Amino acid sequence: MKVINKIEINYFRSAYSITLTDLSDITTLIGENDSGKSNILKALNLFFNNETELGTAFNFTNDISRTREKEAKKQKGRMTVWVKITFNNFKEWRSLPDSFYVKKVWTRYSQTPDMKHTDEISRTTIGKFLNSIRFHYIPPVRSREIFSCYLNLLHDALIDDEKAGISDSSGALMGKINESTESMAEKIQTALGIESTIDVPKDLRILFSALDFTTKHNDFFIPLQKRGDGLQTRHIPYILDFVARRSKVHHIWAYEEPENSLEISKAYDLALQLKDEFSQENQIFITTHSPAFYDISGEKAKRFHVYQHDRGGMTDKSSHVAPISSRNEADSFVGTAAFIAARTKSLVNEHAELKESNAKLAQQLRDSTLTQVVVEGPTDKIILDKALAALFPRDHFCEFVPANCATKLLSYLQACDHITKSNNIPTIGIFDNDNEGRQAYDKLKYAKTVSGGDIKVINKVKKVYAMLIPMPDEAKEIQNKVNKKIDGSFSVSIPIEFLFPRDVIARAIKEKALVLRQIVKDIRDRESKLSINFTEKISPHIHPDYKFLAYDIDSASKITFADWLCKQPPKAFQSVYPLLKKIKALSQSETVE
Repeated sequence: MKVINKIEINYFRSAYSITLTDLSDITTLIGENDSGKSNILKALNLFFNNETELGTAFNFTNDISRTREKEAKKQKGRMTVWVKITFNNFKEWRSLPDSFYVKKVWTRYSQTPDMKHTDEISRTTIGKFLNSIRFHYIPPVRSREIFSCYLNLLHDALIDDEKAGISDSSGALMGKINESTESMAEKIQTALGIESTIDVPKDLRILFSALDFTTKHNDFFIPLQKRGDGLQTRHIPYILDFVARRSKVHHIWAYEEPENSLEISKAYDLALQLKDEFSQENQIFITTHSPAFYDISGEKAKRFHVYQHDRGGMTDKSSHVAPISSRNEADSFVGTAAFIAARTKSLVNEHAELKESNAKLAQQLRDSTLTQVVVEGPTDKIILDKALAALFPRDHFCEFVPANCATKLLSYLQACDHITKSNNIPTIGIFDNDNEGRQAYDKLKYAKTVSGGDIKVINKVKKVYAMLIPMPDEAKEIQNKVNKKIDGSFSVSIPIEFLFPRDVIARAIKEKALVLRQIVKDIRDRESKLSINFTEKISPHIHPDYKFLAYDIDSASKITFADWLCKQPPKAFQSVYPLLKKIKALSQSETVE
């Protein structure tokens, strides 16, 4: 919600003269430490609450710009601090123009500022308008006292909300207390001659400031005060948003470094909520060093660079601001954060995709009545569905679910430890026996390896297992022979497509149902990067019938090959039988040793 359109600050701390224009629903201030970002938010707090820090009154001597102080003493001029805000008539009052300003001026002689405003507006109307706005300054360090302040705001919102029924509830509570303490009251009256009853305080803020959230952790309920700073921090915007939605006034937030105490993925989550959710009912100002927050952009977002620079040849540095038009421009202002910003965003997006994928797979697991076999991709499912139907036509003992890549499959299997299962149905992850699949499989280091090393038990109680697609004996022999001849560490890759007999693969290649591509890898040393064609290096040492093992599969042909296989007779799938037999044994056994 856009309440303020323009901010002008003069002679406040490092802000000798600062103007921010064309503000939006959410405004982000970016800059180095000690550049003056915080002073802009504190100037707003001064304007609305006559405070600088939360609970700290304005002190002219401490808060006037040192540059202005020297200048005024030299010129024998009058010293003032002033903040001028241009508002939008967002309430659409007839007594107000579309845009108008209010200026507050402080001097050393009075704690109460002089106020000026657009001429054609009455002071009464300005007063009513300003009383319809609440400004909240959230400091970078969130202490228990800060939470008490926000809980007091919660009190005010609930007291104003008749539907909440706080007054009625407190009266009923006191009635119960007095009923329980009736005998005590009678003794007091007999002994002292005074009728005495317990009563609820008229102002419940003291009670609310002592309240705390109770959070569930595993099977235990723990006060929020005892949880980590990050979790406490994440409650703040929800409290403020709740207050705003139930309040009769409109709210502005000044949020200092919201990334403090948050892991990077949670910072991106909060940034998205601030933009898409919380700024709908509130205008929000942020200071930040985090790419999670300076990445906020769009038509309802504005970014400014705050920096210090000599002013007109003066030796004292003052804060300056300039609008930021692009993400790359923002990157350039935050030092080393620019080097990690793109990679960080990529990792956070990947994490979000994994989280969503895990949730979908977890729901399938809860709803399943058959053993869940999670495979890397959709073509793996097509092939194994056909193999199961061909080799076990009357015994449908499992169902195949695609995870869409080895990384997502690994993430899901790791998450299975935390998924509540109401059934005793096994979950089996099948990795391709290629470089990516083996790397993911090897990351299950905590899992117990059984059955000669072919199976990993991730969770014995919940029956969660992992397997690699078995490597055919011929492939193992070829791998050993090639390594002896090239004196290297060549590893044969066996995705599901290479599990089939050589004659089936040869026909698929001939009919262009399976397309291969050469394996080219980049090898780096300290000074250069070399590209090595492994196919050309390895192929001469492999029997012609197995030349395909020196190639990768063109990913675009995977679906074509899967469809082609579905048209083949059952005997084409005999080489998949050992894998399916092992899956069946896992699905039917009570224990795996």
